[in-house]
Amino acid sequence: MNKVLGYILQIIFFPIYILFKFIPMQIQEYYIRRHKDSFKITRKNCIFIVNPKSGKWLGARLYELLKEIHEPERTINLLEENSLLKIKEFLKKTPKNEKLNVIVAGGDGSITSIINETSKYLDDYERLIFLPFPLGVGNDLSIMLNFGGNMDLYYIYKFFDKLNSENTMEYFVDSWNVVFNYPDKKKEYLMLLYLGIGCDGAVAYTLHKLRKKFPFIFLFNKLTRLYYAFSHFSHWFPELW
Repeated sequence: MNKVLGYILQIIFFPIYILFKFIPMQIQEYYIRRHKDSFKITRKNCIFIVNPKSGKWLGARLYELLKEIHEPERTINLLEENSLLKIKEFLKKTPKNEKLNVIVAGGDGSITSIINETSKYLDDYERLIFLPFPLGVGNDLSIMLNFGGNMDLYYIYKFFDKLNSENTMEYFVDSWNVVFNYPDKKKEYLMLLYLGIGCDGAVAYTLHKLRKKFPFIFLFNKLTRLYYAFSHFSHWFPELW
């Protein structure tokens, strides 16, 4: 029954996505290409790491756009094998008394993976500043740092405005190394913001599985938040369902 309902919802939401997301995205992309001279970065030492799979088609389109409006060699595909090596090369080129701004376009998972890899394999890791460009479903880290949680190409303009602003400050964010001991192996993970356990973990994991099975239902952030609210409520008051 749940699978049938999921497919029905996908059929309903797909035309809504085309009307309210895909078509506006084409218009935004056309506008940005026509006015790309207005989208300039004045902050020094910036590179973009883009997850092309984030936001469905949005990540791939953003990757191509950034190569046009920013320096192409400073726009890196997160999924390429040599992405970490490219970050290392740019860090070497950055003067020792300056820091490299690494703008990660993706969700919380994308920025966590980049921070995890660079902290393990780069000697000058402390000279990196990470900035989230929100393309994921939740974008909790980006929202917490006041960069917003939009999934929108025109958000580039707002983001560049914040990036170039003198009021944008550097903050330290807590992180934890969490070790999982399995019967035959041990794994260590970097955690930012929170570690989801209990009710929160169950809700997040269920959402993760639903997103994989029915991707067109969760392309709108507000729907995702409604799902979170409904799921938590149903966990707190199971006798009502």
